[in-house]
Amino acid sequence: MTRTFTADLSKAARRAHRTRQQEVLDRNRTLSKRTFGVEIEYVGDPIKLVVAEAIEQVVGEHVHVTGYHSPHCYRCNQVVGYDKWKVCNDGSLNGRGIELHSTTGEVVSPVLKGEAGLDTLKKVLAAMRSVGCKTNTRCGLHVHIGVQDITVNGLQRLAHNYETVQSEIYSWMPSRRKVGTYSKPWLPSWSGSLAQGLKAFKEGQRNCSLGDKYRGLNLLPIMKIGTVEFRHHQGSVDTNLIAPWVRFCLGFVDSQVDDERLVDRTIPENQSVLTYLVEGKYLPPKSAEKIAERVGRWI
Repeated sequence: MTRTFTADLSKAARRAHRTRQQEVLDRNRTLSKRTFGVEIEYVGDPIKLVVAEAIEQVVGEHVHVTGYHSPHCYRCNQVVGYDKWKVCNDGSLNGRGIELHSTTGEVVSPVLKGEAGLDTLKKVLAAMRSVGCKTNTRCGLHVHIGVQDITVNGLQRLAHNYETVQSEIYSWMPSRRKVGTYSKPWLPSWSGSLAQGLKAFKEGQRNCSLGDKYRGLNLLPIMKIGTVEFRHHQGSVDTNLIAPWVRFCLGFVDSQVDDERLVDRTIPENQSVLTYLVEGKYLPPKSAEKIAERVGRWI
């Protein structure tokens, strides 16, 4: 059955529009508990050094420039971790030039959290736009959500419910994201192998099979950095698209892993995942409305 979320049908959204104070509390619940990070692929003429310097102006600290999966910064020659913003080469995009003076790449955030983290992300996006960073159909945007606290029950519930709503999620994106190389849907045939992988994960193994990296939802980073990765989103430097999507990713993960008493929780088949998250106060209504507006916007 088709899932919908509209102003007319969503009683949950209207109920959630209470006092200003309550809206702030609901919003903070969505963003205050869990860490997140973003990878923003871009194209254009600005060299990486110019992009890094523009980001430095808004974050107030050094921004690394690295090669593809390189552990060293070309600017400071330090080992790079996840504590600072960085501008990197990207294996799926063809830039020009070498090292600091190459064009096209990926801006990777440090670990972010809460409204402060989202505000910083908005400033970085503005800085990227100011120096000419753009996107095309080859670009993607990836969001990592911290799940260091996840249990096997939570991971099972996350995987099961994601599989039931992935078609709705893809309906918010250009159709190329569903058929492209780097963000394909999960396959029904994965159920058996994923169950075995989860069993191994429960037993403490960290080299178990949790699917394929190049899917809309990538579980593999759990074993390395304690995150799950959402890869559905098309390339963008538009805050109005990215901020609601980050809120959705946070809310969806929270709704599945926060309350371990609800081991068998499932999203009703006839209910939009947006309505489900708004009802549970995991997603602000305005963000849900912005996401719902995407349906049919792209081909």
